[in-house]
This record gives sequence, C-alpha cells and structure tokens, in this order.
Amino acid sequence: MRDLDTKIADYHALRPSQFGVVKSITLTQAIDPASGEMQQQVSLVLATDEGYEGTMLHLELYGVRQLKLLQPTWSLVILPNLEIAKAPPMGHHEGPLIVFDAEQDQVISCSCRDFLAAKG
Repeated sequence: MRDLDTKIADYHALRPSQFGVVKSITLTQAIDPASGEMQQQVSLVLATDEGYEGTMLHLELYGVRQLKLLQPTWSLVILPNLEIAKAPPMGHHEGPLIVFDAEQDQVISCSCRDFLAAKG
C-alpha cells in the first residue's frame, strides 16, 4: 500500500476543487474478508458543473466511520473544497484519515482507513 502522505499529495494533484458538484454519494456496507468485521464504504462522484458532462472525480473511501452528511438548504449539493488529511494524533477520529468539506456548510465529514481517487 502506498504511503498516506503520497496518496494525499496525489489526490491534491488531481485538483479536486475543480470538481465541486455532487453527482452521487453512495454508502455501501459489507463484511471485510480480511478482518471479518462489517465495514462501510462511501463512493462519491463529483462533476465540474450541474450538467454532469465531461471528466468526473471518483472517490472511494474505505473503512468509513463517524459519517456525517448534511443536506444544504439549497437544491444543488456542492463540495467545492473537499479535503482529505491525516487525522491529528490526539483527535477523536476512528481512522488514520479525515475527510471533510472545508467550506462553512460542512456538507460531509468522516474518518476512514484508506481511499482511492481518480478522474474518469
């Protein structure tokens, strides 16, 4: 597995701020074959605009814990500044990574064990 710092740097290299419009958010749960425990996964597909045309940013968050999802008061759900960072060592997070909407609306936040990010 690649180092978390490298994965986070690669995520930022994808320029995620270009993909602020949420096309879909999916929560999946299944038993992890390695641990035998129930694990949650969140999949996000983000677009550059509400027409959902062109390249999308696909995010898969693995081992999700403490998921908070708030629907904004307006009809278009946007995440213009979705951050993925290492959790602080003395924090109250259940995973090594934190994912959060750095805008004041805080549409989504969680901790997770690992993630994949790709344009497509």
